[in-house]
Amino acid sequence: MATDGDGVGVVGFVGLDDLSLDMAASLLRAGYKVQAFEIDETLVDKFLKLGGTRSASLIEAGKEVAALIVLISHVDQINDVFFGQQGVLKGLQKGALIILRSTILPSYIQNLEKRLRDEDSMAHLIEAYVSRGFSEVLEGRTMITSSGRSEANAKAQPILSAMCEKLFTFDKVKYALEGVISSWSC
Repeated sequence: MATDGDGVGVVGFVGLDDLSLDMAASLLRAGYKVQAFEIDETLVDKFLKLGGTRSASLIEAGKEVAALIVLISHVDQINDVFFGQQGVLKGLQKGALIILRSTILPSYIQNLEKRLRDEDSMAHLIEAYVSRGFSEVLEGRTMITSSGRSEANAKAQPILSAMCEKLFTFDKVKYALEGVISSWSC
């Protein structure tokens, strides 16, 4: 795991929203150093008040991180965010974990993973769906459902667990739609 000088793990974010801010706050409470790239100044201000560090670029967001959490809402963003001239892969160390928070189709995630592996850019990709439970039992707690290869899930588990109340993981498979679910309490 990439760490700063004090031995604390570093997690980067590309893109922030209200759930990302909650996730970042949880990581900070768990002792992680958190950095983020975001263009919305209102979200950046909230992030900085939590104790996070602003990244000036996509490249900087991926530097020295054990994990990079990327919020993508549309497939067109993949090329710019990952493979663009100023994309995160320019700063990401080999073997870092990418946690993709997206609403894109599994076929695009498969293509992204293949392209990342073909370019020998990284070893671990996790897809994560993050939500808040609204039932009486869940009382607004954060839940994460993730999928990925077994080795990626194992690497992601401590980071994902630090960000949620309940973690559901599709393990020993590549994608959520193919797998068997396992669950960890966070």
